[in-house]
Amino acid sequence: MGKRNVTVVLSGGGVRGLAHIGVLKALEAAGYQVKRIIGTSSGSLVGALYASCEDAEALEKYAAKLSFRKVLGLSFSREGVSSGRGVERLVKEFTDAETFEDLRIPLVVNATDLFTGKEVVFRKGALLPALHASSAFPGVISPMETHGRLLVDGGLSATVAIHLAPKTARVVVSDVTGGETLVKHPSRFRIMSQALHFLIQKDVEHALRRSAHRFVRVRPDVQEWGIFSLPNSSVLIRRGEEAMRSSLPSLQRLLR
Repeated sequence: MGKRNVTVVLSGGGVRGLAHIGVLKALEAAGYQVKRIIGTSSGSLVGALYASCEDAEALEKYAAKLSFRKVLGLSFSREGVSSGRGVERLVKEFTDAETFEDLRIPLVVNATDLFTGKEVVFRKGALLPALHASSAFPGVISPMETHGRLLVDGGLSATVAIHLAPKTARVVVSDVTGGETLVKHPSRFRIMSQALHFLIQKDVEHALRRSAHRFVRVRPDVQEWGIFSLPNSSVLIRRGEEAMRSSLPSLQRLLR
Protein backbone atom coordinates (compact mmCIF):
# COMPACT_ATOMS: atom_id res chain seq x y z
CA MET A 1 0.00 0.00 0.00
CA GLY A 2 1.31 3.42 -0.96
CA LYS A 3 1.99 5.83 1.86
CA ARG A 4 -0.56 8.31 0.51
CA ASN A 5 -3.38 5.75 0.21
CA VAL A 6 -6.12 5.60 2.82
CA THR A 7 -9.36 3.79 3.53
CA VAL A 8 -12.14 6.16 4.57
CA VAL A 9 -14.93 5.19 6.97
CA LEU A 10 -17.93 7.53 6.78
CA SER A 11 -20.31 7.41 9.74
CA GLY A 12 -24.04 7.88 9.75
CA GLY A 13 -25.46 11.16 10.99
CA GLY A 14 -28.37 12.35 8.86
CA VAL A 15 -27.80 15.71 7.17
CA ARG A 16 -24.53 16.02 9.06
CA GLY A 17 -23.17 13.54 6.53
CA LEU A 18 -22.63 16.47 4.17
CA ALA A 19 -19.56 17.26 6.27
CA HIS A 20 -18.01 14.07 4.89
CA ILE A 21 -17.67 15.85 1.55
CA GLY A 22 -15.39 18.41 3.17
CA VAL A 23 -13.27 15.66 4.74
CA LEU A 24 -12.83 14.05 1.32
CA LYS A 25 -12.10 17.43 -0.27
CA ALA A 26 -9.35 18.18 2.26
CA LEU A 27 -7.81 14.74 1.79
CA GLU A 28 -7.62 15.35 -1.96
CA ALA A 29 -6.08 18.79 -1.46
CA ALA A 30 -3.40 17.27 0.79
CA GLY A 31 -2.49 14.72 -1.88
CA TYR A 32 -4.08 11.61 -0.36
CA GLN A 33 -5.80 9.00 -2.48
CA VAL A 34 -8.91 7.23 -1.21
CA LYS A 35 -8.53 3.56 -2.07
CA ARG A 36 -11.65 2.26 -0.34
CA ILE A 37 -14.80 3.72 1.22
CA ILE A 38 -16.93 2.18 3.96
CA GLY A 39 -20.20 4.00 4.57
CA THR A 40 -23.16 3.83 6.92
CA SER A 41 -26.50 5.54 6.34
CA SER A 42 -25.82 9.08 5.07
CA GLY A 43 -22.16 8.05 4.91
CA SER A 44 -23.13 5.34 2.42
CA LEU A 45 -24.79 7.93 0.18
CA VAL A 46 -21.86 10.34 0.27
CA GLY A 47 -19.48 7.44 -0.22
CA ALA A 48 -21.34 6.12 -3.25
CA LEU A 49 -21.62 9.53 -4.90
CA TYR A 50 -17.94 10.30 -4.30
CA ALA A 51 -16.91 6.86 -5.55
CA SER A 52 -18.76 7.51 -8.78
CA CYS A 53 -17.52 11.00 -9.61
CA GLU A 54 -14.28 12.68 -10.61
CA ASP A 55 -13.58 14.51 -7.35
CA ALA A 56 -15.08 16.07 -4.24
CA GLU A 57 -15.62 19.42 -5.96
CA ALA A 58 -18.15 17.85 -8.33
CA LEU A 59 -19.98 16.35 -5.37
CA GLU A 60 -19.90 19.67 -3.51
CA LYS A 61 -21.62 21.41 -6.43
CA TYR A 62 -24.34 18.77 -6.46
CA ALA A 63 -24.84 18.99 -2.70
CA ALA A 64 -25.56 22.71 -3.02
CA LYS A 65 -28.72 21.83 -4.96
CA LEU A 66 -30.09 19.38 -2.39
CA SER A 67 -32.97 19.91 -0.01
CA PHE A 68 -34.29 17.78 2.83
CA ARG A 69 -37.56 17.27 0.94
CA LYS A 70 -35.69 16.24 -2.18
CA VAL A 71 -33.57 13.69 -0.33
CA LEU A 72 -36.57 12.12 1.37
CA GLY A 73 -38.83 12.34 -1.67
CA LEU A 74 -41.71 12.76 0.79
CA SER A 75 -44.43 10.22 0.04
CA PHE A 76 -46.10 8.91 3.17
CA SER A 77 -46.27 5.16 3.61
CA ARG A 78 -47.20 2.82 6.43
CA GLU A 79 -43.52 2.28 7.32
CA GLY A 80 -42.28 5.87 7.09
CA VAL A 81 -42.75 9.33 5.67
CA SER A 82 -40.66 8.39 2.65
CA SER A 83 -40.76 5.32 0.47
CA GLY A 84 -37.03 5.62 -0.22
CA ARG A 85 -37.53 6.77 -3.80
CA GLY A 86 -35.94 10.10 -2.89
CA VAL A 87 -32.70 8.33 -1.99
CA GLU A 88 -32.71 6.45 -5.26
CA ARG A 89 -33.55 9.56 -7.27
CA LEU A 90 -30.74 11.49 -5.56
CA VAL A 91 -28.21 8.91 -6.73
CA LYS A 92 -29.64 8.57 -10.24
CA GLU A 93 -29.49 12.33 -10.81
CA PHE A 94 -25.78 12.38 -10.07
CA THR A 95 -24.43 9.16 -11.53
CA ASP A 96 -25.12 6.45 -14.09
CA ALA A 97 -23.54 3.83 -11.82
CA GLU A 98 -25.97 0.96 -11.26
CA THR A 99 -23.74 -1.53 -9.48
CA PHE A 100 -20.89 -1.46 -7.00
CA GLU A 101 -18.68 -2.67 -9.80
CA ASP A 102 -19.40 0.51 -11.78
CA LEU A 103 -17.78 2.72 -9.14
CA ARG A 104 -14.24 4.06 -9.55
CA ILE A 105 -13.46 3.39 -5.85
CA PRO A 106 -14.42 0.15 -4.06
CA LEU A 107 -17.36 0.78 -1.73
CA VAL A 108 -18.74 -1.21 1.21
CA VAL A 109 -22.00 -0.27 2.95
CA ASN A 110 -23.95 -1.84 5.75
CA ALA A 111 -27.60 -2.19 6.71
CA THR A 112 -29.48 -3.94 9.51
CA ASP A 113 -31.91 -6.86 9.32
CA LEU A 114 -35.02 -5.57 11.09
CA PHE A 115 -36.04 -9.06 12.23
CA THR A 116 -32.72 -10.27 13.63
CA GLY A 117 -30.80 -7.05 14.32
CA LYS A 118 -27.81 -8.48 12.48
CA GLU A 119 -25.60 -6.44 10.20
CA VAL A 120 -25.96 -6.98 6.46
CA VAL A 121 -22.99 -5.98 4.30
CA PHE A 122 -23.08 -4.96 0.64
CA ARG A 123 -20.00 -4.72 -1.54
CA LYS A 124 -21.15 -5.96 -4.95
CA GLY A 125 -24.24 -6.13 -7.12
CA ALA A 126 -27.06 -3.58 -7.43
CA LEU A 127 -26.18 -0.23 -5.84
CA LEU A 128 -29.49 1.54 -5.28
CA PRO A 129 -31.19 -1.11 -3.11
CA ALA A 130 -28.11 -1.25 -0.88
CA LEU A 131 -28.05 2.52 -0.43
CA HIS A 132 -31.78 2.60 0.28
CA ALA A 133 -31.35 -0.11 2.93
CA SER A 134 -28.33 1.52 4.55
CA SER A 135 -30.09 4.88 4.91
CA ALA A 136 -33.59 3.64 5.82
CA PHE A 137 -33.92 5.34 9.19
CA PRO A 138 -36.87 3.63 10.95
CA GLY A 139 -40.05 5.69 10.87
CA VAL A 140 -38.58 8.16 8.38
CA ILE A 141 -37.60 6.10 5.33
CA SER A 142 -39.37 2.84 4.61
CA PRO A 143 -37.37 -0.40 5.00
CA MET A 144 -35.87 -2.06 1.95
CA GLU A 145 -37.46 -5.42 1.34
CA THR A 146 -35.25 -8.00 -0.35
CA HIS A 147 -35.14 -11.79 -0.36
CA GLY A 148 -37.74 -12.02 2.39
CA ARG A 149 -35.87 -9.61 4.68
CA LEU A 150 -36.65 -6.08 5.81
CA LEU A 151 -33.47 -4.01 5.91
CA VAL A 152 -33.08 -0.70 7.72
CA ASP A 153 -30.42 1.85 8.61
CA GLY A 154 -26.91 0.45 9.01
CA GLY A 155 -26.36 2.66 12.04
CA LEU A 156 -28.53 0.32 14.10
CA SER A 157 -25.80 -2.31 13.84
CA ALA A 158 -22.64 -0.19 13.34
CA THR A 159 -22.66 3.60 12.96
CA VAL A 160 -18.89 3.58 12.38
CA ALA A 161 -18.20 0.37 10.50
CA ILE A 162 -14.41 0.33 10.92
CA HIS A 163 -14.55 -3.46 11.38
CA LEU A 164 -15.27 -3.76 7.65
CA ALA A 165 -11.91 -2.22 6.72
CA PRO A 166 -9.02 -4.55 5.82
CA LYS A 167 -6.80 -5.22 8.81
CA THR A 168 -3.76 -3.73 7.09
CA ALA A 169 -5.55 -0.54 6.00
CA ARG A 170 -4.65 2.91 7.25
CA VAL A 171 -8.03 4.37 8.09
CA VAL A 172 -9.51 7.85 8.26
CA VAL A 173 -12.75 7.76 10.29
CA SER A 174 -15.02 10.70 9.49
CA ASP A 175 -17.31 10.79 12.51
CA VAL A 176 -20.28 13.18 12.35
CA THR A 177 -22.17 11.65 15.27
CA GLY A 178 -20.97 14.20 17.86
CA GLY A 179 -23.29 15.87 20.36
CA GLU A 180 -25.55 18.70 19.35
CA THR A 181 -26.50 22.00 20.90
CA LEU A 182 -30.04 21.88 22.30
CA VAL A 183 -32.27 24.92 22.10
CA LYS A 184 -34.61 25.94 24.92
CA HIS A 185 -37.72 24.58 23.23
CA PRO A 186 -36.50 21.78 20.95
CA SER A 187 -38.68 20.35 18.23
CA ARG A 188 -39.91 16.77 18.27
CA PHE A 189 -37.24 15.75 15.79
CA ARG A 190 -34.53 17.57 17.76
CA ILE A 191 -35.50 15.72 20.96
CA MET A 192 -35.41 12.42 19.09
CA SER A 193 -32.05 13.32 17.55
CA GLN A 194 -30.47 14.15 20.91
CA ALA A 195 -31.80 10.98 22.55
CA LEU A 196 -30.40 8.91 19.71
CA HIS A 197 -27.08 10.69 20.07
CA PHE A 198 -26.47 9.19 23.52
CA LEU A 199 -27.05 5.67 22.22
CA ILE A 200 -25.01 6.20 19.07
CA GLN A 201 -22.03 7.68 20.90
CA LYS A 202 -21.77 4.66 23.17
CA ASP A 203 -21.74 2.41 20.13
CA VAL A 204 -19.12 4.51 18.33
CA GLU A 205 -16.78 4.74 21.32
CA HIS A 206 -17.03 0.99 21.89
CA ALA A 207 -16.34 0.21 18.22
CA LEU A 208 -13.25 2.42 18.10
CA ARG A 209 -11.86 1.20 21.44
CA ARG A 210 -12.00 -2.42 20.40
CA SER A 211 -10.67 -1.81 16.88
CA ALA A 212 -7.20 -3.14 16.08
CA HIS A 213 -6.93 -0.86 13.05
CA ARG A 214 -4.55 2.04 12.78
CA PHE A 215 -6.84 5.02 12.33
CA VAL A 216 -7.28 8.75 12.63
CA ARG A 217 -10.63 9.99 13.86
CA VAL A 218 -11.87 13.21 12.28
CA ARG A 219 -14.74 14.93 14.08
CA PRO A 220 -16.25 17.88 12.20
CA ASP A 221 -17.95 20.50 14.37
CA VAL A 222 -21.58 19.79 13.49
CA GLN A 223 -23.26 20.43 16.84
CA GLU A 224 -25.57 23.06 15.36
CA TRP A 225 -27.41 20.43 13.34
CA GLY A 226 -29.57 17.56 14.49
CA ILE A 227 -29.68 14.53 12.22
CA PHE A 228 -33.05 15.76 10.88
CA SER A 229 -32.14 19.46 10.58
CA LEU A 230 -32.50 21.37 7.36
CA PRO A 231 -29.13 21.07 5.63
CA ASN A 232 -26.70 23.91 5.03
CA SER A 233 -24.33 22.19 2.65
CA SER A 234 -21.72 24.92 2.31
CA VAL A 235 -21.21 25.34 6.07
CA LEU A 236 -21.27 21.61 6.77
CA ILE A 237 -18.74 20.93 4.01
CA ARG A 238 -16.49 23.68 5.33
CA ARG A 239 -16.63 22.18 8.81
CA GLY A 240 -15.52 18.86 7.35
CA GLU A 241 -12.61 20.50 5.56
CA GLU A 242 -11.50 22.31 8.71
CA ALA A 243 -11.61 19.14 10.80
CA MET A 244 -9.63 17.13 8.25
CA ARG A 245 -6.99 19.81 7.85
CA SER A 246 -6.55 19.88 11.64
CA SER A 247 -6.11 16.10 11.60
CA LEU A 248 -3.50 16.00 8.82
CA PRO A 249 -0.50 15.92 11.22
CA SER A 250 -2.01 12.87 12.94
CA LEU A 251 -2.56 11.23 9.56
CA GLN A 252 1.02 11.92 8.53
CA ARG A 253 2.27 10.23 11.69
CA LEU A 254 -0.02 7.27 11.05
CA LEU A 255 1.40 6.71 7.58
CA ARG A 256 5.09 6.80 8.57
